[in-house]
Amino acid sequence: ELNPDHADARAALGFVKQEGRWSRPQRKSRKPSEEELEARRRAKRDEEIVRKAVAEWTVKIQAIHRGRLEGERAVSDKFRDGRRQILEIDDPLAIPGLARILTQGSAATRRLLVESMGRFEQDEAAMNLIVMSVLDTSPQVRRAAALALDERKDERVVYELLGALATEEEFVLRNAATALGILRANAAVEDLIPLLSTVTRQKVRVALPVFFDSVYDTFGYGCRYRHGGRSIYYRPAFIGVIGPAYPVGTVYFDETHTVSIHRTEVQEALIAITGQNFGFDEQAWREWLRRNR
Repeated sequence: ELNPDHADARAALGFVKQEGRWSRPQRKSRKPSEEELEARRRAKRDEEIVRKAVAEWTVKIQAIHRGRLEGERAVSDKFRDGRRQILEIDDPLAIPGLARILTQGSAATRRLLVESMGRFEQDEAAMNLIVMSVLDTSPQVRRAAALALDERKDERVVYELLGALATEEEFVLRNAATALGILRANAAVEDLIPLLSTVTRQKVRVALPVFFDSVYDTFGYGCRYRHGGRSIYYRPAFIGVIGPAYPVGTVYFDETHTVSIHRTEVQEALIAITGQNFGFDEQAWREWLRRNR
């Protein structure tokens, strides 16, 4: 850009000068060698084998799920038989089918999926366990997945969970912190400390007890009235103005407030990793880290 006619730079970039103009000659397409052609054919054959095996395993696992696991309690004989069949599967090409089918099941079925994935050494199993440790709706399943990851002793797992701490999704952040605590991840301490608490704007559910009971108790006592020339006793049976236009009982409504959020999951992770407990005192945690880095 500084000197479009710089001959050495142009030559290094593959240009030649023809009739006063720089141009880059088109490269002639090279005919692939026989070795390259064979490699392509082999890759295509492998792809076909993989696709077929994954499809076959998916059908088999679906049958086990429907016939033995779906709708069954974990202590039933049918579920136990289905569990046995699932845990006998040791072909890595079954991992996609296991993940796809069993994640649709109950918490007990998903715990079985964690147990199955824990028996595979392949990275694909670890990948599924990481996602389950953070996204599964069951705390028990998330914990089981994190424990299975802990047994792998793979530093890459910690790295991926640290990345999850940067998310804006509170659910993901808290679950990632819990998993890092289960893994006793020393590398996570510095990242966890600033996440102990935060300030945010959010809707808060407000309960407003209506005070009608107190009003009635104060003003609803009986008394004697003069009516029709005689004295009668009268006590109001109810508060007359209460009708469809007036709320009765407890009124609930949403208000937007600036609130401080303390993340217990982050605190518990720091306690599990360090053996210390400074509550939500960020400065105390930072001072401990400085002294014990």
